[in-house]
Amino acid sequence: MDPKYWAMLAMVCAAALGAGGQIMLKQANVQFDASIITNWKLWAFGALYGTALIINIVAYRYGDASVLYRIVALSYGFTIILASIFLQEPLTAMKVIGGLTVVAG
Repeated sequence: MDPKYWAMLAMVCAAALGAGGQIMLKQANVQFDASIITNWKLWAFGALYGTALIINIVAYRYGDASVLYRIVALSYGFTIILASIFLQEPLTAMKVIGGLTVVAG
């Protein structure tokens, strides 16, 4: 398979990991005190975001930035879906339309 296609697939995975990181950050309910060290959700956020960053770096090596950067917009859609599942945020028509508009753009 062409490396450019692998790069696009990798970027989709990075977008999903980034969205998962956003959910972890929201659930971490960060307070800047000593508990920040033991907050596993905050550590999970860092791990997910860090992994997404590494995938981004590798993907950009093999794909075109003009194509790959647009795939990053999928993270908005992934975040809307994950927030409705894990945070019980309502999945409204406006959120769906807004997410689709961002991804389509």
